[in-house]
Amino acid sequence: MDVNLIETCIVGVNAVVTAVLSVKLYILTNIENRKNALDIRLAELQKLSFQNPFLEDKMFTEQWNNLRAQYLNNTLEQGKDRNRDRFLKYDVYTEMLFNFLEMSYKVYKKEKDLLNYIDFKSWFRIHSACWKNPLQEHSNREVYGKEIYDMVEDWLK
Repeated sequence: MDVNLIETCIVGVNAVVTAVLSVKLYILTNIENRKNALDIRLAELQKLSFQNPFLEDKMFTEQWNNLRAQYLNNTLEQGKDRNRDRFLKYDVYTEMLFNFLEMSYKVYKKEKDLLNYIDFKSWFRIHSACWKNPLQEHSNREVYGKEIYDMVEDWLK
């Protein structure tokens, strides 16, 4: 066999192996970066709930349907620490939470792995009224898609 042919084959194999390893390393790094971004988002959500305890207070979250109806009828009190401000803050918070679920699902891809990361089932049960009756009707199914929507609906049963 010709030495040049052997050298060419070795260089070719080396190039393929290097390319495969580079792609694999890129994928692993990307996944790790996405997981780190999720951890940052989780910390942001936790910070919001520490600063505004009503966001995770079941007595408040269970008032969602009543507050929503008042908001839509423009009869919700306005002003600092009034129901309107708290309602709007809660609406944004739950949107962030629902988006966080979607982002997490894109990273973990399987419900089991997702729930090993965070117990979304318990977390979403506190916010079930908002999930089932969003400010914009049908928006959860339209925004998050059938797969995530059905998964959350199963959690809330």
